[in-house]
Amino acid sequence: MEQLDSVHSKYARDIFNHVYRFMSSVNHLRESSISVALSGGVDSVVLLYTLKWLEVNFDGPKVSAHHINHGTREGCEIDEKFCVDLCKSLSVELKVSKLNLSISTSNFENEARIRRYTEFKKYLKPQSLMALGQHIDDSFEWSMMQGLRSSNLKATLGVPVNNGVFIRPFMCLTKSQIRALAKELNLSWNEDKSNSDLRFDRNFIRNIAEVKLSKRYPQMLKHYVNKSNELARLLNLSSIKMEESSDKVMRKSWKGLGTCFINTDYKSKFAPCFNQLHEAICTLSTSNRGVLHKQIDKFIKMGERGSTGPLEFSGGVFGFHSKGCLFLVNKDGLKEFEHLDEQILSSLQSGKVASQIPVGELKNRLFYETNTFWPFLMFGPSKNENFIKSLRSINPLMPKTTKYCLDNGIWFQNLSKILDISHKKIKFYL
Repeated sequence: MEQLDSVHSKYARDIFNHVYRFMSSVNHLRESSISVALSGGVDSVVLLYTLKWLEVNFDGPKVSAHHINHGTREGCEIDEKFCVDLCKSLSVELKVSKLNLSISTSNFENEARIRRYTEFKKYLKPQSLMALGQHIDDSFEWSMMQGLRSSNLKATLGVPVNNGVFIRPFMCLTKSQIRALAKELNLSWNEDKSNSDLRFDRNFIRNIAEVKLSKRYPQMLKHYVNKSNELARLLNLSSIKMEESSDKVMRKSWKGLGTCFINTDYKSKFAPCFNQLHEAICTLSTSNRGVLHKQIDKFIKMGERGSTGPLEFSGGVFGFHSKGCLFLVNKDGLKEFEHLDEQILSSLQSGKVASQIPVGELKNRLFYETNTFWPFLMFGPSKNENFIKSLRSINPLMPKTTKYCLDNGIWFQNLSKILDISHKKIKFYL
């Protein structure tokens, strides 16, 4: 089993990132702790490892586990010992409950489910959620089964992503992806032989889906997910938080040393750009390790609060914000800014002829010109104050220039702020 702090597999890290983003989108990270329903099978084992990895590396909720020993077969004691050893190796607190059910009980599947959920709720700690290992295949099979039993549209949606304190973080993964991740991480698990007992409805349906349908219709899960998401939205039952589109955000590279994200509405809303921000940071970084997700969330919220920064990421990358803009720059870029600061300061000191600039040229400077860069500062005479207030603090990347402006009564402001409010009567230097 791979150590929690030493997973180098790109596939594994991509899956962890995908699960984290999914959990964020469906509000699975709302509490401080998560208990995993741990059976010892591959789904729950991979779920436990994934959530523990997120706890250690992404500052995710604290993870514990709860194993139910049904007492229905000889292998139950083996499963229990396996879960005890696994949790010990991952430093995870484990609760074990014994039920002593009989497999000959009428409607055994339903009875076992009710007893399990009762135990889970009974021992679930306050401010905690219960994570179950069901995935897309399970939901598809459940949908098929309900479609044969009921004409209710809601019932055919499949297994719910959220159901009170019960959450299903793997509703963004297929069974094959989970098994591939388990092998990638060198995980071991126990196979429950009762899963092949076709007397049970779920096993009967699963056998049809896996053995026959998936081979003949390889895209069936993709179509099922799209159909279910659309139906959930139509029924107003979707768990996914709808985010604004990232289409209004432009990405502008600066000399290969920095990247700027500019909202064409001049609003500091960049949540839909999470993946692009992650990619930009990794491109600029000198390190391929480090906890990024919490930092990126913090960076996005920094913009929403109006803070300037900097916020430091691993690998020597720094994040800054101005109205409608997020800017990332590496250490080499910081050195380049020292020279640019000197050049602009010299230009301001040598000549101060103010003139109006057409709006088209202003927008071109902000969005398209490769030789303009964050913080997109514009300078002008103090009478501009009558139309837009000047910035009042020293910019961290342009300290000499902005200090000179403050000391000498020179008006300066971010170009995105100027375009968003007013610009017709403003005159500019440079």
